[in-house]
Amino acid sequence: MQVKSERRRARTVRGRALALVAAAAIGSILAGCGDEPGAASTTDGVVLLTRGFEPTLPPLPVEVGRGENHVVRLVSVDGRPWVEVEYGRGAWTPGPFDGSWLADRHEPPSTVTGAADSTRTTIVDGVEARRVENPVAVEVPPPDSYREIGHVLCVHPGPGAAAPENVVVRVPFPIGEPDGEGWRVTTHRWSGEGFALLPGVPQTVTIPEDGPRRLRFSYFATTNYGDREGTPRFSVEVDGRATWSSEVENSASAAVGVLRTAEIELPAGARRARFAVEGPVGLYGVLAPRLVPGGREAHETLDGRPNLVLFVADTLRADALTTYRRLADSPEVDFPHLEALAARGTTFERTWSTTTWTLPSHASMFTSLLPRQHGADDVDRRLVANATTLAEVLRAAGYRTVAVTDGVYLSIEYGLDQGFEQFDEAPPGAHGVLERANDVLADHDGRPTFLFVHTYAAHTPYLPTDAARERVGLDMGTRFEDAYAAVDAAVLANPGADDYRDAPGIDGLRRFYWGAVADLDTAFGDWFERFEHFGWDTNVALAFTSDHGEAFGDHAQFFHGGMLVESLVRVPLVLVGDGWGAGERRSDVASLVDLAPTLVAAAGARAPDAWRGRSLRREANDALAWMSNHIEGTKIGEQHAVTDGSTKLVDEPRIANRYAYDLVRDPDELHRLDAPRRLADAFEADRDEILRYRLVGDPTKSIGADLRKDLEAMGYLQKE
Repeated sequence: MQVKSERRRARTVRGRALALVAAAAIGSILAGCGDEPGAASTTDGVVLLTRGFEPTLPPLPVEVGRGENHVVRLVSVDGRPWVEVEYGRGAWTPGPFDGSWLADRHEPPSTVTGAADSTRTTIVDGVEARRVENPVAVEVPPPDSYREIGHVLCVHPGPGAAAPENVVVRVPFPIGEPDGEGWRVTTHRWSGEGFALLPGVPQTVTIPEDGPRRLRFSYFATTNYGDREGTPRFSVEVDGRATWSSEVENSASAAVGVLRTAEIELPAGARRARFAVEGPVGLYGVLAPRLVPGGREAHETLDGRPNLVLFVADTLRADALTTYRRLADSPEVDFPHLEALAARGTTFERTWSTTTWTLPSHASMFTSLLPRQHGADDVDRRLVANATTLAEVLRAAGYRTVAVTDGVYLSIEYGLDQGFEQFDEAPPGAHGVLERANDVLADHDGRPTFLFVHTYAAHTPYLPTDAARERVGLDMGTRFEDAYAAVDAAVLANPGADDYRDAPGIDGLRRFYWGAVADLDTAFGDWFERFEHFGWDTNVALAFTSDHGEAFGDHAQFFHGGMLVESLVRVPLVLVGDGWGAGERRSDVASLVDLAPTLVAAAGARAPDAWRGRSLRREANDALAWMSNHIEGTKIGEQHAVTDGSTKLVDEPRIANRYAYDLVRDPDELHRLDAPRRLADAFEADRDEILRYRLVGDPTKSIGADLRKDLEAMGYLQKE
């Protein structure tokens, strides 16, 4: 038996479907229609330029890039635009196995792709090859197969095969799709209101006669793995005259990519802006092109409504704040920047997540629904499109909606970009999420902004700095792997124990975790200084919370994703600004489903009737917090729970087990009690509502190789 980390599963799931326009719309574009960009619309003085927009494409096929041994074209496949890379014989060098051949990849890393062959095709000398799932496997690949290993494409026609004469790789081009009155583009890292670009395939938007004369937009670039030469150069022509250009260093845009913001002063009478890119083929595009008024500070809003910020520190236990420290293994070290934040706002001392792991917890924050209700409650399930999200409600109310995340579960593939005008995800640690959030603070355009920030800073693997190690008393020579191995050995030596809080290695594992939290505390303090520098603290409603906690042996739980124990489901919640009292504490029960209604109320908008939560502006001493989770690999199978803040009822329907804990006298949940009648009645009354999938649509997806690699690096999907 090994230590269980979150959601260790081997089942495959597929990421979010590629966003493409409807067949009829694509057909008209490819037929040459849509040459006239649509009309813009105005929201409180900001003119959004993709409203009514449709992209234009030249007659296909068209060549968009060429190298010594390859050519890149934009082609039509079943009426849709795809990027096609054709490799000649000279592109190939021998691979590690007999009959395998290697070449640099030249297709843009543009689409949200997974394991399904329908998202790409690779044809080797006229034979369609099968994609091998595991790119790091050392086994000889099967005949007529291919794999991608970083920047390398490896084809394997079969043992003894000579270098292929002709290989054709096709991937969908992320042209986008209609999104209400606007146009939305979806890529592997960015999604939002905007459009993609290819060299030689510019796009044009109409500038209305009336309105502001400042054109602001974000532009993104990720160069191809194989194209190390050449520098992408973006440009804008206004009414046929070169107006702006910017180069992106190839080294900065390789692999992960960059997102930057630009602003152009338009001449009087300007009518058209043409966006283009030159250089190597890659993933390029424009997000949120708009006309903005000038003369305001970065934080000021045109209509006086507050900016909204939801900051989620993934895996942060509630007892990171001193007010929550009631568990036996609560830390002794304090985190001054988090305490300073609590001193500025209202702390909700009884706050619960809806589950014990990342995906369903965040989906609950965004939809104000419980895991079974929104459907994204398993690794192979994504948020269905007809769930109404917080970002959608705020966007409809005139807010600019922006997300910066550390990716993995907080990703486009799982549908959590729904409603965001600009969604920016990157692998954990690849591009500093707080630095990217700072860019959003500086890019305010006058509309009130909803900013969602997500960081895995406190998530496994814990890699605290030397300064953080010293703060938590962690020996400089100790490695995380050593502490993990010691705990694993202790579990193997005493399988089936009810509690491992005193097992060898556990103290070191805890110190690694709290060291990571110390680094998070420092980083958050630095970020909040920038937050104040831009003046956002003067006009904001900020919610700081986490999606779940972390367990270190209590109830035989390790890390997260398991049982609904207090170390995993209790989370911090601090609300700052917009009238929330400094240093105040609230004892009524709060849940993560309450965040969306609370922020919508701050915006002066109306929450959808389907939302389950309440605005925390209204104190409710009779409130309940509900939670649920699958418990994989155990006879329990699943758990559901409800608490009134003093008592927690736990229901295990697969084994017909129900019990309760007195959270006031027994916060570590060591003594089971009979479920009190008031909670049992409440549970039975709401049972059908909280346990059934009620949203229409198929949320099932399959994980692609890239997402699988990221999940495994974070401790997910590990083999037993």
